[in-house]
Formats: sequence, C-alpha cells, structure tokens
Amino acid sequence: GGVIVFDRHQIIARYNKQNGLVGDTVSYIYESRDGAIWLATRSGVSRLQNGTFTNYTTETGLSNQYVRDIYEDRDGVMWFGTYGGGLNRLKNGVISSITAKDGLSDDVVSRILVDDHDNFWMLGNQGVY
Repeated sequence: GGVIVFDRHQIIARYNKQNGLVGDTVSYIYESRDGAIWLATRSGVSRLQNGTFTNYTTETGLSNQYVRDIYEDRDGVMWFGTYGGGLNRLKNGVISSITAKDGLSDDVVSRILVDDHDNFWMLGNQGVY
C-alpha cells in the first residue's frame, strides 16, 4: 500500500503509486545527506524531495526493478542493491550496473555495507561477498 508517515499518533502523509511513488511495495527507506527520501520498491526506486518524486526504473537504466537496498557513499553517489540485477550506481544522473558478468558472486544484492576501507560487503542468495 505504499508508505504512511506518522507524527506521533497522526497520519501526516501517504505516498503510493497514485500520487507519484514508483511502486506500492516498499522494501527500504533511506534519507540521503541532501535531505531527500529514497524508497526502494519492487518497481524501482523513488526519490522524494520537496514534495516531488523522481522515479528510476529499468526504463531509466536500472538493471532490475526490484530494489532491496540503498547506500550513499561519501561522494554522494547512490548505490542500489537489486534482486536479480546486481548492484546499480547512480552518479551524475546516469545509472550503471555491476553484475555476475562483471565478477559479482550473485546478481542478488539484498544488503550493502561498507567498511572503514570503503570495501563493499553485500548479502545475496549465495551468501556474503
């Protein structure tokens, strides 16, 4: 059903496909340093800032619509873990992907963690890599 935003006991906003969210099944929510809210869905990624959605799907370059995780690196580059399309990077408005064809152990990236040396650790169906 999308996302419902509460302020204590009161609903202050509802976001779904009808008002701009790319998909109603949300798997992850992330707030980037610029204050934008990023929502990972089974239909792509939505960025909400100042009441306006920007949506990213396979039509705009994602390798798979089912996004499971979102990470922002120290340079402000956004990374998306997908269920079947590997790891996607959004930099300067351009999406590129890294998949098993490029050396990933798996095309499923359910979680992204980065250590103190900027190494990416990812969880997929084949374990941690």
